[in-house]
Amino acid sequence: MGPERAIAIIEHLRTAVVCLDDENRVLDLNPAAELLFGLSERQIRGEQLAAILPHNRAFCAQLENIKLQDRVYMEHNLHLRCLRQDEMIVECTITPLRVGAIRLLLEFIKVERQLQLTREENRAVLEQATRIMVRSLAHEIKNPLGGLRGAAQLLAQQLKEHAELREHTEIIIAEADRLKHLVDELLGPLRPPHPNLINIHRVVDRVLTLVRAAGHRHVVFQTDYDPSIPELEADHEQLIQALLNIVQNAIEAISEQPGPLQSPGRILLRTRTQRHFAIANRLHRLVARIDILNNGPGIPESIRDQIFYPMVTTRHHGSGLGLSISQELVRRQGGVIVCDQDGSETCFRIYLPIQQPHKERLHGDAP
Repeated sequence: MGPERAIAIIEHLRTAVVCLDDENRVLDLNPAAELLFGLSERQIRGEQLAAILPHNRAFCAQLENIKLQDRVYMEHNLHLRCLRQDEMIVECTITPLRVGAIRLLLEFIKVERQLQLTREENRAVLEQATRIMVRSLAHEIKNPLGGLRGAAQLLAQQLKEHAELREHTEIIIAEADRLKHLVDELLGPLRPPHPNLINIHRVVDRVLTLVRAAGHRHVVFQTDYDPSIPELEADHEQLIQALLNIVQNAIEAISEQPGPLQSPGRILLRTRTQRHFAIANRLHRLVARIDILNNGPGIPESIRDQIFYPMVTTRHHGSGLGLSISQELVRRQGGVIVCDQDGSETCFRIYLPIQQPHKERLHGDAP
């Protein structure tokens, strides 16, 4: 295999790959390595690896011994510190080669991202199982509920001349309607998505128009858009609903803080792109990211891993269905929602694929 063929292959790998020459200069790298180092190919190509990793000189010094021994070497839990990135923990595989000018092939895998993918996969399975159980229960409730309401209506017709008794049937009918509404929410969105090419900034603007129309003078809404994000395929209405649920959740969290607000509530909606990002075991070359940040009281650590489950909430009057429905709607678009707690801010991130995923799965062969 020639060097050109080798370079063409590494372009499509999800792992960060760097090719070094005999003097440990960077001959080539793939987009995943650019993302890992936080530098462009133009900034890295031709540079000494030690110059790119100035805080990992001991690691760079080992490369000479690896070339002499001519065997594959693995470094576990390597604390990597690049020029423009925070310290990260990676696994590195170093393979001696003689392909053209290529002498060493370095593969880096972020340990944190692998652990996060595993957690997300396990959480998605549990969320789906919980959602199926809740929907089954909702169906079991909905069937007799219709009969109960119908019987109350018939009874009300028989009691036209007894106003004091009809009051009781009206209570039964009203409560049956309230329970039906709750059951419909538990069943979640039933309409399948109808994807079209959409601009996510129009979706965000529409959501902001809706929440601003409702008042909320105690909350400042801010935006930070990346105008270079291309259109993507998604169901416009379902994406609006998913984003609206998250923003309303943030508004309610800010509103229900105990005591007077020390500073105005703030909700920031930010858009960015991310390359080589995995969603549900599929690697995507490019995804759009919508960040919804708020400076509310945050999510208690005890329920942080369960917030997308149905009926899980910290609010006294909340149903615990908004985030669960949002996750379901976003997953129908091929995306995912994750939540991060960073100091005084809570951030919900919506990831949506822009391009078709690579054919290779991250784990296993079959979907």
